Amino acid sequence: MLSKVNIRNNIIIILCFTIIVLCIGFSILSVELKKEKDADFAFLVHFENVEKASSVKGSSKEPFGKAEIINQKMGLNFDFSLSSAHDEVTFLATIKNNSDISCEIVDVVLSPDYVNSDFKKQIAPVEVTTTDLKGKVIPPKEEVEYKVTVYYMPSTLPISIKSFSFQANILAKSR
Repeated sequence: MLSKVNIRNNIIIILCFTIIVLCIGFSILSVELKKEKDADFAFLVHFENVEKASSVKGSSKEPFGKAEIINQKMGLNFDFSLSSAHDEVTFLATIKNNSDISCEIVDVVLSPDYVNSDFKKQIAPVEVTTTDLKGKVIPPKEEVEYKVTVYYMPSTLPISIKSFSFQANILAKSR
């Protein structure tokens, strides 16, 4: 009878010790998960600044170009007015990765897309060119330049003032 009591007491002691060890283990796990949850892994890719890099006059009238950062720094709004052949305006924008992780630029989407769609017929003979950043990986805290150039090409079409605007928005994903 005494040996049965000793075995039961030993089993109870082992079970109590197991419960205490499990409680300590879950407490440690809970603290680690809380630290991981509170860690600030922000994914923040945006336009840092935009400025006019150059402007070339095709005649006596200066071509007009304006750019501003919009949409919580995720987009750019461009306004242009070109009046003669060989007018050219170039803007340089800086895209910065303020994240703690690398990001990949999926695309910089233009709206309307005067570069790769039928919309470019609407502004002919003006041509819009941009830096192709598709697939560009930006390490944390690094920057990349985005260039937009608008050029009034010489053509046989009658010369008229071409005024138009468009937006450029960043599409990015984490790496």
